[in-house]
Amino acid sequence: MRQHLWTTDPNEYAVLPAEGWTQEGIVAYVLPTAVAGVAPNPLYRMMAPQVHLWTTDMNEFDTLKSEGWTLEGIIGYVL
Repeated sequence: MRQHLWTTDPNEYAVLPAEGWTQEGIVAYVLPTAVAGVAPNPLYRMMAPQVHLWTTDMNEFDTLKSEGWTLEGIIGYVL
């Protein structure tokens, strides 16, 4: 299974290739709050035992929630 990691930590982004991760570039910009006049997508953080997931996909959000994942909140807004 292919895994992707989203990070806002430049050090983590720089170090992980040595662990076998491939740098895929910037996916989006995350804002700490919604912006008036713009329709950013909420970035939800969800947790299952030992795993955290960030998603903007409501279908994925609903599916994981129904499978027992815990919503940890909206951590930002993605343009």
